[in-house]
Amino acid sequence: MTISYRIDTPWLAIDSIAKFYKTLLGCYVVRTQRRISTPDNDYNAFDVDVATVCVGPGVHLIFVENDDDDDDDDDDDKSIPAQQIMDGIHVCIYVPNFQSMYNSLQERNLIWTNPRFTHLDSCNTWEECWASRTFRFKDIVDIDTGVKVIELEHEVRPLTHGQYMKVPPYLPR
Repeated sequence: MTISYRIDTPWLAIDSIAKFYKTLLGCYVVRTQRRISTPDNDYNAFDVDVATVCVGPGVHLIFVENDDDDDDDDDDDKSIPAQQIMDGIHVCIYVPNFQSMYNSLQERNLIWTNPRFTHLDSCNTWEECWASRTFRFKDIVDIDTGVKVIELEHEVRPLTHGQYMKVPPYLPR
């Protein structure tokens, strides 16, 4: 089973997003372009950049350039509108290099404790992170400049976490 989530991103952000995931998280990333046309004709068609990021077995984040809130794509896409990214939506990923990834993100001041979940986990120090077997970050940045490109909360767990490879009983609305 493959699960893919589309995430609308600002124009010209795809290169930075792809580099962030590939360099800091070690993800496999595929860059493509997608042809977008207006519903009435192809005269105003244009290409947008797309980055497909593999964040786990059968789980992909698909970042698509989008300059507005128009929904001119297929209605059957699972889409996360850019303005709703932090409205409780987050992704959970499992990584083999848990401590080195924590250190790499901590060096860039990207580690973040979600204030809504401090009763579950905190990751302000490696000791807190290791005790809860979880850390979080929310900013995807241009790794050359440090400028935030997009915000999407990531909950990161080691492959040895008890929930790894379990299928949650979740049905999207």
